[in-house]
Amino acid sequence: MGGAGKLGRGRYLPVGRIAVSILFLLMAGSAVVAQLPTATILGVVRDASGAAVPDAKLTARNVETGQTRTTISADDGSYRFSALPVGNYEVRAEHPGFQSEERRGLTLAVSQEAVVNISLQVGSVDQTVAVTAEAPQVNTTSDELGGLVNEEKVT
Repeated sequence: MGGAGKLGRGRYLPVGRIAVSILFLLMAGSAVVAQLPTATILGVVRDASGAAVPDAKLTARNVETGQTRTTISADDGSYRFSALPVGNYEVRAEHPGFQSEERRGLTLAVSQEAVVNISLQVGSVDQTVAVTAEAPQVNTTSDELGGLVNEEKVT
């Protein structure tokens, strides 16, 4: 009776088919997650001397939708915003005793990992330094290839 479980009244459940079905569903679910139109912003917050700034408050704001996400930098100053919908973003960093800094003009594409390192200057919190820049189009954090395909390329 290997590979089958008894259902009752002489009928048996094909365990192999169920295992294959479950495996297929799990693989299909992971493929769907991998194809979501999302991107990541990550980086390190440092002070003017290059030392890490832990516990800095960071806010990523989607310019088109106004949706915001916040996080706190780790002990080594690193931060990460994962699974952000693609689009145009602004990133703001704040910490008591430092001027706030804002990065504008970040355009995220599908599966992109934009590295945005921030250097905070000593000053009062009500002062803000705004930097407008494009996120680099070269992904330096992964060896994976990705891209968008438009209608012309499909036809």
